[in-house]
Amino acid sequence: MVVVHRLAEGRADQSAGSGRRFNLAAALANSSNVHVFSMEGHPVSEAWVDQEDGGLSTHVEAHSVAILKGCRHPQQARDFIDFLLAAETQSLLARLYGETPVNANAEHGWVRPLVEIRRTDAPLDRIPAAFDSTRKLLQSKGFGTP
Repeated sequence: MVVVHRLAEGRADQSAGSGRRFNLAAALANSSNVHVFSMEGHPVSEAWVDQEDGGLSTHVEAHSVAILKGCRHPQQARDFIDFLLAAETQSLLARLYGETPVNANAEHGWVRPLVEIRRTDAPLDRIPAAFDSTRKLLQSKGFGTP
């Protein structure tokens, strides 16, 4: 997920452990990183943008796991995926790392539940067609390499 990182003291690490500091009023960050920074005592909070009716919504980062065709231990692989998706594991990941549970039966605690996040409709089959134009736009704004 992309969220706005509000900074009480106007300073933020570029990334965990980077040691580099910037004087910023706000920065974009992954929500689980915001939660971890908050648990570490950093003065951060999140503001979910474009959540109102008619808003653009927000990107939701997806983590993927798969069983490879022809793998040696498909049942053990399936058991592991079931473990990762179990309510207890999802609750633990939310509590310890600020990860948004994908299992509706998991305890989300202080992490915003997935069902409450207005997500951007970005079908995977449309992303490759937008890749080059997006890269050019970001480069024109000073992001990335030419």
